Amino acid sequence: GAFAQNITNPAAYAIDCGAGNYFYKTATAGAQTFTFTNVPGSRFYAFVLELTNGGLATITWPAAVRWPQGLVPTFQTAGVDVLTFVSDDGGTTWRGVVSMADSKTTGGTP
Repeated sequence: GAFAQNITNPAAYAIDCGAGNYFYKTATAGAQTFTFTNVPGSRFYAFVLELTNGGLATITWPAAVRWPQGLVPTFQTAGVDVLTFVSDDGGTTWRGVVSMADSKTTGGTP
């Protein structure tokens, strides 16, 4: 079956893949741990995470997340980073990438 295409602000740092595929979260200072649950097991699944002020927190990602060159990115302390996560094996492995670092509005009409 299809998964929801909702825009969701997750409780705590818990990404519930059954709730949608676009999530937004404002990080708070201190140690924060993201979790990914309810991943569809029989198909490719991807989601976007709009992370505001991610550099304020010490973020722990699920062990299944693989980053380019094996390096967890550095996030903005005052700004927005947009991340994309994909899995084709029910969440056993996630590929994570920063799609837009320090995303800003620069004039004009959106």
